[in-house]
Amino acid sequence: MNIAEYYSFLTTIQEMSALYNVIKEHYPDYFPALRKVLSSTRFHSCNMFIARRSFVNDYCTWLFGVFRRLEDTIPHKARTFAFTRTFAFMGEFLLDVYVYTHGLKYVCFDKLFVNDIARQESRL
Repeated sequence: MNIAEYYSFLTTIQEMSALYNVIKEHYPDYFPALRKVLSSTRFHSCNMFIARRSFVNDYCTWLFGVFRRLEDTIPHKARTFAFTRTFAFMGEFLLDVYVYTHGLKYVCFDKLFVNDIARQESRL
């Protein structure tokens, strides 16, 4: 299952089409990376990263620019309760789109969930 197929369970076809159109029309340099990410089977989830302030500012300016344009094409009233997190889901793979477009280097670390720690401590 690739990323586009995975997100088809979390967003609507109209929302993904709107994203494609916004990127293609307003951010064409990012379009090849969007296609690469959505056809891939791996991505960096959870919208978490540690970076320099300059990266965060540039990334957020781009990301929220994309979201502002999407808001014009995906009215909030049209979203069902399940799809109110559409932009959060899209933000997960848009980080990779930004990183690939800019050729940025990154290091991945394992995630640790609080429930995992609680289970381990309860066994002691």
